[in-house]
Amino acid sequence: MRKIIKYGGSSLGSIEQILAVGEYIASLEGEIIVVVSAMGDTTDKLLEMADKIGAQNKRETDALLSTGEICSAALVTMAVEKAGKKSVSLSGVQAGIITNENHGNAEIIRIDKTRIEDELKMGKTVIIA
Repeated sequence: MRKIIKYGGSSLGSIEQILAVGEYIASLEGEIIVVVSAMGDTTDKLLEMADKIGAQNKRETDALLSTGEICSAALVTMAVEKAGKKSVSLSGVQAGIITNENHGNAEIIRIDKTRIEDELKMGKTVIIA
């Protein structure tokens, strides 16, 4: 059975919380896909930094904000592996998620599930930023 789980930033606000999430995910049976947000108030901190620079470029703001999710995905993957289950983190692009170029408010155009399916076939839990 396949399960898709989403964790928001408040549930990933500390290393202790991330470890607990990792243990829970590792305890699940079947094919597991997890989508994560940036930890705690990471997005607010990144936006504050961009604002201090005077950022006007929506594409670069999107790129900056994606780093928060990528960080969470890597940390959750490490926590799942520490709990004894194979896992891999994927950025949106690595997961095959293709969006339009409406930076700041992009919409998903399509998803090529090939990489996700390949990782699941290898017995890995897939953590997507």
